[in-house]
Amino acid sequence: MISVRIHLFLDFQVVVAVAAVVVVVVVVVVVVVVVVVVAVVVVVVVVVVVVVVVVVVVVVVVVVVVVSHYSKVTMLWNQHVRADRTIPNNKLDIIIHNNKQGTCMLRDAAIPGNRNVIKKELKHFKI
Repeated sequence: MISVRIHLFLDFQVVVAVAAVVVVVVVVVVVVVVVVVVAVVVVVVVVVVVVVVVVVVVVVVVVVVVVSHYSKVTMLWNQHVRADRTIPNNKLDIIIHNNKQGTCMLRDAAIPGNRNVIKKELKHFKI
């Protein structure tokens, strides 16, 4: 039997170069994994914040609707009034809705211009 021996003679520089490449590959893989994990965490945090904001807005709207519905009186400003015919200026200033009795009180406020009042008064007095 003949035995064959193979001797590998590795140069020190080759070993250092291979080690450097391995270290660089490991560092790049670690950095990529960290970036992916941070991105996933940021996305999860953003989704959680959006969900919390939506839930808070929905809860506030529901509370406002329930409180205004079950309260004794609801007051509305500058709301259009639905009528059986066309009314040119159907935007009342104040609508007071009594929720307990199911009635509405419509108030339309008008403030005359001071200039017109002064002109009208001057006609009565000849100065």
